[in-house]
Amino acid sequence: MALINMIDTILYRGKGGKKGGKKGGKNKEPQPAASGWGDEEEVEELYTGADEMDEITQDLKTALSKIKAGRADPSLLEDIEIGDGTTIEEIANISIRNASTLVISVYNPSNIDKVLKAIEDENTLGLTTSSQNDLILVNVPKPTKEIKQGLLKKVNNMTEEARVQIRDTRRAAMDKLKSGNYTKDETREHTKTIQKVHDACIKEVDTIFNKKIPEFK
Repeated sequence: MALINMIDTILYRGKGGKKGGKKGGKNKEPQPAASGWGDEEEVEELYTGADEMDEITQDLKTALSKIKAGRADPSLLEDIEIGDGTTIEEIANISIRNASTLVISVYNPSNIDKVLKAIEDENTLGLTTSSQNDLILVNVPKPTKEIKQGLLKKVNNMTEEARVQIRDTRRAAMDKLKSGNYTKDETREHTKTIQKVHDACIKEVDTIFNKKIPEFK
């Protein structure tokens, strides 16, 4: 990922500019951060926040990819929790019967009622369920205007939450920088870099959001 490569370039600015040294030097050890950036371990600890900002961005991308309107896809149900943090994906197999129907085969039949209730409680897609022997059939209807509005609101909330988490992570990294043993020049350089990663993550979050919106129009 581009953001991770950016971080690696910062932390390993020795020969070759990235982990692994010069091109072709497969056995080279990673070069430590160049002088003028502070203690190596302290700098790496500082930039865990940069990794976290990137992870938040990628987690949002994955989560939004699972929100689909009017299409039978196992990802619609996989992360729904039935209690104690257990998801449907962990206790059942989810398959596609046709374009509008999902089939849930629960490994332990005693969990069928829990799955049915969990889908009912978490239902923002207008899903309807029915039982057939030990299987649960889930109908995925064409989305109404109300369902699309509900999904759009959910996407908005998830995106804003990601933005807040990224800003909070940046703030924590800046607090760590202020309390660290850095010179004025080092502080200035790290501030610029942390802000650069923050801005890149926020930009990517906006791009992910804008690409998702047309699905609900």
